[in-house]
Amino acid sequence: MPFCTRCGTELPSGAKFCLSCGSPTNAPILPPPPTIKPSHTKRNASILIIALLIGIITASSRAPAQTPNQTNTELQEGTTIRLNQPFIMNMGSDNVPIQFTFNGTWVWRNAAGSAPSYAAADPGYKYFDLQIVAKNVGLTESSTFPILSIWETVVDRGYIYKSTDNPFFGESVRPEEVKTAIIDFEILATTTPVEVRYYDSCLGSTSNCSPTFTVDLRNTTIPTREELFLNPAGFTCEIDAQRGQRLLLNFTNPGLVDITLTSVSINRQVVFTTPTRIAIGQTVSIPVTVPIDAPFEIEATTASGSTLTFECGY
Repeated sequence: MPFCTRCGTELPSGAKFCLSCGSPTNAPILPPPPTIKPSHTKRNASILIIALLIGIITASSRAPAQTPNQTNTELQEGTTIRLNQPFIMNMGSDNVPIQFTFNGTWVWRNAAGSAPSYAAADPGYKYFDLQIVAKNVGLTESSTFPILSIWETVVDRGYIYKSTDNPFFGESVRPEEVKTAIIDFEILATTTPVEVRYYDSCLGSTSNCSPTFTVDLRNTTIPTREELFLNPAGFTCEIDAQRGQRLLLNFTNPGLVDITLTSVSINRQVVFTTPTRIAIGQTVSIPVTVPIDAPFEIEATTASGSTLTFECGY
């Protein structure tokens, strides 16, 4: 029995056309038309983008809200830090985060009368100052270092020097407030500090304690602070000077570096502008004219940009 070559319908004998599709019985066999499948590329890309967005939103909703306080974690005990490297310590009974930054300078304080005498160095010794900047980055007021804390410095010869200073003495710092303090270490002039150790509380002895943290001073260039001592000639700071009076200011350099004095001002009015070099231990006399009635403040500016201030008549 013949069949339609087009649609496959059974044909009666002698039929010239298919009764189903009407094709001639002798028509050639044609391939079926190709099946066009719909493209899912754009749809798949849209689904992927939507899935990613849902994942991001879900992860964000599950993550805890971050605040400045939560990102400031407490410094781990025994940590070593560097100068000018800010770090966070949780202080006080409420664990309020305080940001600390340390920097250091060399200072030289001679015998009383020739330099600031509140910490006169013994012969053959010099001072290393560790300067502390504390900022409260928490939400409540907090104390800083406890009264029983201990500071000590180790020098390159292995000697250990303890500081008699206790910065802040538990002094409180309000939120966003910044306070500064200085720790003095008197060490041999022939030695160099290599680290400073801080102990939270060791009851007066560090022999059985581990440092809360250590400040590493190795491979660090510690600047030397410029220092001048003012010895006014012909008047004293306790006696009011009159406008137009001619004064002689004796500037002594008791520090560790030479100084070039570039200007002198009285109550911010410039009265001297001749660059003058003052070597270590040298005294230079500078004549000035008082532009105002005392009390007044004298400012000496150096070539390095330092400004040294002296008050008279207060």
